Amino acid sequence: MKSYLYVFAVIFSLVVSAQEKQPVESFTKNVDGRAKVFGKNNTSIVYSAIFKISGTGCKPSKKLPVTVVLPPNSEIELYDMIPLKNKKWNCGTNYTYVTGNVKAKPNRSFVYDLPYDIGSAFKITQGYFGKFSHQKKYSLDFIMPEGTPIHAIRAGTVIKIKKDSNTGCPTKKCVNEANYIWITHKDGTIAEYAHLQFNGTHLKVGDTVKKGEKVGLSGNTGFSENPHLHLEVFVIKISGEKITIQTKFRVANNKSLILKKGDNYTKL
Repeated sequence: MKSYLYVFAVIFSLVVSAQEKQPVESFTKNVDGRAKVFGKNNTSIVYSAIFKISGTGCKPSKKLPVTVVLPPNSEIELYDMIPLKNKKWNCGTNYTYVTGNVKAKPNRSFVYDLPYDIGSAFKITQGYFGKFSHQKKYSLDFIMPEGTPIHAIRAGTVIKIKKDSNTGCPTKKCVNEANYIWITHKDGTIAEYAHLQFNGTHLKVGDTVKKGEKVGLSGNTGFSENPHLHLEVFVIKISGEKITIQTKFRVANNKSLILKKGDNYTKL
């Protein structure tokens, strides 16, 4: 999550220092004598952003800040910047952004597949609201050997990956060392598959995956006591906070269940 400030030195002209193109940008167009501010997504995945005016000498045409969901490779008109009389123009746009759809409306009746091979069975070692690291989280830990194939629990698009870590430990000092994949679904929810092994995925951001497709290999990276897969489904907030969601999974005999700590579940 980053923030960039663009300062207008002359009315309707945008002055920016040279820099790499960012995933999300703001820019201004002079349309019929009005300075119209746009948000732009330069990527093939969904981002959300919150925009507001910074500086002095102008006012917005609508109440700010404004939060928008930016579809892949899109531009969205946000608001006009109206100059104030007898005031020196020194206006710009300040914004922050996150990966994903902050306005997602989860389909809470959806039944997910188990995240491993058909015929395999694994045990839940930490369930929802677990005492070790799942406090106040609808998260699941499946105990499994490193290198176990992980499969998509639902179809979607890859929006975030970390796979360069070879470090893990049972304390929070390793929390940022976990390798992971984020896959967003049709309803805007995101599944996180975490603690993957070093270079434990062949996928890249923007790839689409089918339900049941292999997405990576389990590992023991990050804040982890032993090799396992951490799995959660969540919606993202503009602050970057994850709001996890209680989910049901399809198990033997085509039943749908909320998985519980201590139980083994076979994928059929």
